[in-house]
Amino acid sequence: AKYSVKFACGHVAEVELYGPETERMKKIRNMRQYGLCPDCYKQSKLDEIESLEQELDLPVLVGSEKQIQWARSLRKEYLSNFFRWFNEIVERNSKNGHDTSYDLQMVEKFKIWLRTKNAAKFWIDLQNKLDKIRELMTLFMQEMK
Repeated sequence: AKYSVKFACGHVAEVELYGPETERMKKIRNMRQYGLCPDCYKQSKLDEIESLEQELDLPVLVGSEKQIQWARSLRKEYLSNFFRWFNEIVERNSKNGHDTSYDLQMVEKFKIWLRTKNAAKFWIDLQNKLDKIRELMTLFMQEMK
């Protein structure tokens, strides 16, 4: 069924929901309290991508418009996961009294290496890899030799 919902962001949009009515009503309440309309949701995702790109000083990607849009989203996902994983390792090593200076040096080199990856195709091709973080690190280590 289709519903007109006023989202938490203040915008109204039509949504199509399926399932039992009680579940649909729960979803609508959630959208009203916490949800972003489709336009605001897209903008929030774009803002996240731009923030990461600025933070890491990442290059503008090269490719078709569709490839670039898709690759920017993938790159944000992969790198967010990588830095979450990396920060956990550094935190664990630090708690265990291990020297993390090498880890921190390597991640700075990794950030510099990332700035050379401006082909949308590079990021799109990674989506077929089972372990994207391991694949990124493997490519990085191979090119650092």
